[in-house]
Amino acid sequence: MARLLAATVLVFCALYAPQPLLPLLAEHYAVSETRAALLITATLLPLSIAPILYGLWLERLSARRVLAGAVALLGVSQIMFALADSFALLLAARIAQGILIPAALTALMTFIAGRVAPERLAGTMAAYVAATVLGGFLGRALAGLISAYWSWEAAFWLLGGGLLALAPVLLRLGGDQPPNTTRIHWRACREVLARPGVAATCLIGFSVFFVFAALLTYLPFRAVQLRPGTGEDTIALLYAGYLMGIVVALASGRITRWSGSARATIRLGLGVFLLATLGFL
Repeated sequence: MARLLAATVLVFCALYAPQPLLPLLAEHYAVSETRAALLITATLLPLSIAPILYGLWLERLSARRVLAGAVALLGVSQIMFALADSFALLLAARIAQGILIPAALTALMTFIAGRVAPERLAGTMAAYVAATVLGGFLGRALAGLISAYWSWEAAFWLLGGGLLALAPVLLRLGGDQPPNTTRIHWRACREVLARPGVAATCLIGFSVFFVFAALLTYLPFRAVQLRPGTGEDTIALLYAGYLMGIVVALASGRITRWSGSARATIRLGLGVFLLATLGFL
């Protein structure tokens, strides 16, 4: 399980590492804020669609091999990002990451769900969510700190090396589920969405991340506007509040019991999120 959580942390590091560097990259490649923000959009957009396709695909493949292969290629893409001598190549590397990251994450969740007893699944998924939050913070923090005291390219060389080193370790994972020869049809997805509350829950998730991703992408530009000359290390530390997600994820069971139901917990979370978003104004 430790290797799976380590993979989760590194994959989310790769996803969000460029975010605090957006003002620096915009200046370095002489592009606008909107163009620079595409480095996040180019990865998140395929990430929103690909998991469904990969979910169907993984039914017929080894999750272990898909995970190890995706992690290795993701490491290569990080090195490509560091070597890019134009914004177009930078963007191409991020698009490649947007294709690879959902493959890794879908394989991770498939692997975790297949080897954890049903009574332990909720706690295990809470640990998985905590790992995604930790990875999101570490990716931003390390990229900002390394960029400030060394170079921005070094952060992606380091991340690429870490992912490449992890890939063969993942290949040695045991307990892989055998490929399922039964073909899953698209109507199965429709049937899941037709269940009471599922579509509404997906809409809530979309809405929350629509606002969340936009705010955190604009945050570094706003920081530089408020205080010109703000370094990447300072910008990276602005994401420290993200670490509260680890506490909340691990305490989600207690919070749900305290609030009385999962529905009440969602309302509570949305209320706090709404107030915090208004505070950003």
